[in-house]
Amino acid sequence: MEEKEAVMSVDNGVNRDFAVFYKENLEMLYHYIYRVFPNKQIAEDIMQETFYVAFKKQSELWEHPNPRYRLLRIARYKMKEFRKKMRYRNTEPWEPERFDLAEEDVSYDIKELDVAACHMLGEKEWRLLKKYYMFGVTISELAEAEGITENNMRVRLSRWMKTLRNQIEG
Repeated sequence: MEEKEAVMSVDNGVNRDFAVFYKENLEMLYHYIYRVFPNKQIAEDIMQETFYVAFKKQSELWEHPNPRYRLLRIARYKMKEFRKKMRYRNTEPWEPERFDLAEEDVSYDIKELDVAACHMLGEKEWRLLKKYYMFGVTISELAEAEGITENNMRVRLSRWMKTLRNQIEG
């Protein structure tokens, strides 16, 4: 009996960890998918499938050095899978002329954020921040692409985020 209770508490701890991970990444993942498929229902469906796969493969997720990056890789695969389904059915996944006003507002807000952040930081800096925080590119990958050390990249990302926070709170 004691052994069974210990197993249940470990399972609850794992599920609790995944619930926290889910809450932390829900909005980011939705926006990531929505940028590729600007349709609320499609983005939500792909997001749900992505989290389902991530939940089923939690051991791989937690073993990965950057679980958020692993989540984005699953999402990319699910989006690719969705495109294949649409090609097979020979239909378009959405019709841009029929977007809801609310969906257009979300798209507008994202574009407005892009323009404002780009103005506050500079195009290159904002692009690097987005790669790290939104798309899960690792610090080592960014540092290598920029030809600087990982520590230098960490410092830069931290300073740019601080600049954004100060400007927003400002």
